[in-house]
Amino acid sequence: MSAPRAKLAALAFIITAAAAAFCQRPSEVISVSGPRPVDAAIRELQRRYGWVVTYEEYPLQFSGDVEDVTAKVRKDLKPGEVPEPSKRVLISRDRAFTFAYDPPEDLSSVPAQKGLLQRLLQENAKAGVSPTFELREDKGRLHVVPAHMRDASGAVGSINPILDAKVTIPAAERSGGQFLDALLESVSSGSGQHVNFGMMPINILS
Repeated sequence: MSAPRAKLAALAFIITAAAAAFCQRPSEVISVSGPRPVDAAIRELQRRYGWVVTYEEYPLQFSGDVEDVTAKVRKDLKPGEVPEPSKRVLISRDRAFTFAYDPPEDLSSVPAQKGLLQRLLQENAKAGVSPTFELREDKGRLHVVPAHMRDASGAVGSINPILDAKVTIPAAERSGGQFLDALLESVSSGSGQHVNFGMMPINILS
C-alpha cells in the first residue's frame, strides 16, 4: 500500500472510531452537588420520569463527613454565644456527583427502574467516598438505604438502616411533642443509634 493510501486508511479508521465512540456516549447526564448528592440524583430521576423512590439518609459520625452550619442557619444565637451541643446543626459536607446514562426503553417498568438505580448507586460506590447505599424492593416499591459508612474513627463498616428498627409505643394519651419523644426513644432503642429532634415548628405539636 502506498504512503498516501496508508494515510487515508489511517484517517478513515480514526474518524470511524471517533464516530463510534460518540454514538456510544450516554444520552443523559445528571450533575449534582450538595450534602446529599445521591438523594439529589434520585430526586432528579423522579422529576424526569415520575418515579417513586424512597431514600434514607445515613447517620453522621465521622468528623470528616460533617460540616457545622449552626452559625449560618440558627437565628436565635446571641453574638459571640457558643451553642450547646443540642443546638448545633450538623450536615453532610458538600460533594459533587455526576451520573451519565441511557434511559431505559420502558420507563414504567420496575425492573428497568431497578437497573438504572443500581447503576447510579454503583457509580457512587466507585467514587470511593463514604457512604454507599443499597437498593431494596418491597411489593414493587423501591427503597434506597445506607449500606456502608465511616464511623467516628473513620473506619468504613456496614450499617443497619435506622428505619429498619422495630418500633413499639405503649398506648397512652399524649401531645404531639410527647408522641414524637416516645417515637424517637423507641427508634433509638431499636436501632442502636441516637435519634433526636431536628429543627421543626413546635407550636403545631402542642
